[in-house]
Amino acid sequence: MKEIISRAELDLDEIHASFFQGHDKGRFLYLWAAIAKIVSLPPGKLRPQDNVIDLYPQSKWSPVSVEMDDLTDLVLKESKGREIPKEFKTVGAVVKFLLESA
Repeated sequence: MKEIISRAELDLDEIHASFFQGHDKGRFLYLWAAIAKIVSLPPGKLRPQDNVIDLYPQSKWSPVSVEMDDLTDLVLKESKGREIPKEFKTVGAVVKFLLESA
């Protein structure tokens, strides 16, 4: 997590153009900001290739965090009834799935 916090912020327009071009920009911005809020990071610090599991603090007594539950809730709400994959490895995979659920 330290590497993520210390990295330079990217412009969200650049992230959209480089990784999610062809998808609705407004929906991308909404989803990206929602995920950033869940993991308590500025949106520009996230990268599509960030591993989802690396964004959550692990409790000593539980392998699941409140933030992971919040991300699950977002996916359930925004998937629009699509079958949800068992696991998402990266932030980009989550966002792409949800963009394609629109």
